[in-house]
Amino acid sequence: IAKCKNGDLLAIWYTCFRGPGRELALAASRLRYEAEEWDDADLFWDAPDRNDHAPALWFDGEETLYHFNGLSAGPGYKGGGLALIMRTSADSGVTWSKARFVNPERGIPSQPVACEFRTSQGYIVFVSDMPGSRSVLWISPDNGKTWKVSGSTIAGIHAGVVQLKDDRLMAFGRGNNIDGKIPRSISSDIGETWTYSASSFPPIGGGQRLVLMRLEEGPLFFASFTGSRKTPEYMSITDAS
Repeated sequence: IAKCKNGDLLAIWYTCFRGPGRELALAASRLRYEAEEWDDADLFWDAPDRNDHAPALWFDGEETLYHFNGLSAGPGYKGGGLALIMRTSADSGVTWSKARFVNPERGIPSQPVACEFRTSQGYIVFVSDMPGSRSVLWISPDNGKTWKVSGSTIAGIHAGVVQLKDDRLMAFGRGNNIDGKIPRSISSDIGETWTYSASSFPPIGGGQRLVLMRLEEGPLFFASFTGSRKTPEYMSITDAS
């Protein structure tokens, strides 16, 4: 989901019989500015006979809405089977550029995660899952014209990443838990190297994703779960008393 320049909210999601199928495509709906109800769903992206896995939307806060997506060679998406495409919109998602490859080579991590931002250095950064319960960063210094993969990996998949006020990157991920907690990864060189430690939060499992982002007002925002989908678990919360 992304907030568009015109104030609309644009949401995209899977439409399919099953996740690994060739038929998996993306649907979309728009909540128009000041409207009370979302538009009826419509087709957003569907490469013929390809598994269109792992979509991400990001508005750069100025003019451009970005769409990133994995693109399979056929059915399935695991085992390094995705290439990576992107396209852009300058009119809040009404029309889009022709899709082009960020990465045409399968075997390089190309499963985007809904975590994108611009660093204080001006780089566009988004997260991609990779095998081994790890995540990497795709980084562009020129507004998406060229891209490179970070030199090292984040602990956990589906990672949420933020830039701290001292310019370091901090990430929380799912998997590769440390001392029974969500792993925290810290990088002082835009993902070339990371150090790992335990966070203070309980781990999450299949079917769950955390959210870590910086709000426009400045504070960091974190949302997650305290247990699996089948087993309730609890954590202590410190309040004002």
